[in-house]
Amino acid sequence: GLNSPLFNQSAQGDFAYLGPEDITARSQMKLFDIHDIEELKKYLLEKFKAETLTYDDVQEKICHPWYSEPPYIDKHFRQALKELENAHRVKIHRVTSKTERGLSGKDKVIFPKGNPIQANSSVSIARTVSKVKVHYKEYERLDGTTDILVGRVNDGSIITRFDKTSLPKSTTDVVCPHFLELKWAYGCPYDCAWCYLKGTFRFQPKGTSPVVKPYEKIELHTRKFLEEVETPEILNAGEIADSLMHENDELPFSKFVLPMFETQEL
Repeated sequence: GLNSPLFNQSAQGDFAYLGPEDITARSQMKLFDIHDIEELKKYLLEKFKAETLTYDDVQEKICHPWYSEPPYIDKHFRQALKELENAHRVKIHRVTSKTERGLSGKDKVIFPKGNPIQANSSVSIARTVSKVKVHYKEYERLDGTTDILVGRVNDGSIITRFDKTSLPKSTTDVVCPHFLELKWAYGCPYDCAWCYLKGTFRFQPKGTSPVVKPYEKIELHTRKFLEEVETPEILNAGEIADSLMHENDELPFSKFVLPMFETQEL
């Protein structure tokens, strides 16, 4: 049942596997935010499209058999479904719960037939952007000078600075520059044998299968970055994804993201 030890959080990290998984694979998968709340929300919408089922059933269907799926715990389901409800992506009829804040047992969860991308109104976007925080940090530049630069926006899941490679020790050293990533997606729909992503995602169960993060979150973090940051920066949108992979879609990524940047004055 759901109260068995299998559903207790004992492994390191909020969303770590509880089964005897390879530790390298576990840390590699955590690196790319695969089992965070946003991914759980997306998974729920896809798995239960057009279904109506109880809160208990949602957990049962995802967590069994326990060895084939990452067993999220109760608080993760509550948070994901409440966020979807607040965003009007699912409807919840309380049966067991006594208040609108509750979610348990026989409460009915109604999933939509489709999952259309709905543009938020400019007023609600502006209101939410103000809550997003930009974090700054002192960094050493390639020329040895130091500067206060953006480290990440909010939780760093969309915009974060890549600074893992070493700095040059002499003027003739060839190094990878540090830069800001726009992590709107990861993976790629194509299967090219020579692609470096093959190595990057070698421990991921689905390999390089593409995942696009929620447009709403991408927009919030990007708008906050563009509104606040005054230092000239280049955002790399193709570090862990093919940056053109989501063009054959109802709302292509380029048509979604470019208008935000076109408002900038160089």
